[in-house]
Amino acid sequence: MNILKAKKMDYSAYIGILLLYVKLFFVEPFFVSENIDITASILLLLIILLRVFFKLLLQNVNVFGFNKAARVFWIYILFSTLSSFFLSPSISSGVVTVNLQLFLIYLLFIDFKSINIDTYGIKKVINSLVYFAIINTLLVYYTFFFGKIGILGEISSNETVTRAFGLMGDQLPWFLSFFAIYALYSKKTPLFVFFAIGILMGASVGATIVLVVSSAVYLLKGKKIQPSFYIKAGFLLVFFILLLLFSPSVFNKIGILQRYNNGDFAGKDAQTTGHRFNAISTALENISERPLLGYQNYSLTMYNKYDKLLSDVEKGDLTFLTTPNNQILAVICDYGFIGFIAFVFFIYGLIKIVRVKCMELPTYLDVFKKSAYVWLTVFILFNQSATWFLPGSFLWILICIVTAISYKINQIYGVR
Repeated sequence: MNILKAKKMDYSAYIGILLLYVKLFFVEPFFVSENIDITASILLLLIILLRVFFKLLLQNVNVFGFNKAARVFWIYILFSTLSSFFLSPSISSGVVTVNLQLFLIYLLFIDFKSINIDTYGIKKVINSLVYFAIINTLLVYYTFFFGKIGILGEISSNETVTRAFGLMGDQLPWFLSFFAIYALYSKKTPLFVFFAIGILMGASVGATIVLVVSSAVYLLKGKKIQPSFYIKAGFLLVFFILLLLFSPSVFNKIGILQRYNNGDFAGKDAQTTGHRFNAISTALENISERPLLGYQNYSLTMYNKYDKLLSDVEKGDLTFLTTPNNQILAVICDYGFIGFIAFVFFIYGLIKIVRVKCMELPTYLDVFKKSAYVWLTVFILFNQSATWFLPGSFLWILICIVTAISYKINQIYGVR
């Protein structure tokens, strides 16, 4: 492969990672009107759309390939979008904007699977993702110990719980859970610990559960563990015991332990998670009104319904009720039970792509496929406390990129 072709290949492969960087550092819109805000990430998504459209015209790229579930799901999303003009006309423009952005992010997968790239190029893309995760984790460490300075970091702190998010907000612990598992399968114990501590600093119960379950799967189903793993684990255990003996107060700052010690997620009256019970209860009541087709966009419907009835102070509380904080309920609220069935088959199709097939792979690709399969499966099953199928979601972008890389690995090695 000549140098010019390699550079062109790298540009195509890195466009998804570029979107992650743009969303991280350029979140403020540079053009604002009454109905629409233009951000750098929106422009990049439009570039992706034009790239895919160009490929459809000149390269005869099949957008959905053999994935019938994806075709059905996105056709249903189109139907839901169009139906909003009749069922929910007051929010129809918002529905169009949200669903269009969701599809444009999915085009990352379409764009990546049609590029010319070899296994070395894939390795470079994977490494770039890891570097992106390391940068975010360093921002979390900085925020946790030194607080927020300017745009560097975001921290949520009250009398009982401290949570550090860096720049990515509360999506970060979930985001890092994939890279922690990837580091574990790569047998890079220090990197795994580095990411795991970042997750604990974010104090996300759900992300911690995903980390623990995925790690357990690795230990139970992985190959025979090397003696060096136990040696490293032993050193880490001794280190934490000594740290606990000589400086026990350091653990008082870890948000996930604070939440446990204070019973912060024990019930519907818990301080930082009690609103989730109310949000879920509200969503369950509203689902009965539109069970089949949903509200097209539940959050916009809730805002539109109650915004004029509330004071400015009460509107802050309303934000807790505009989303069920549960992806299953969120899809049912938005697209109804019909849309939920299509969504289940769509996600199952993505998991089939990342599933490890019977083929001989280089170690670094085999590690990626195994960690991607375990993480995505555990994430879908155990993430019941957050929504990720959103236009501004780093997790939705990550899922599309991880799936695209897995698809390309399958394609290179002739596996469907």
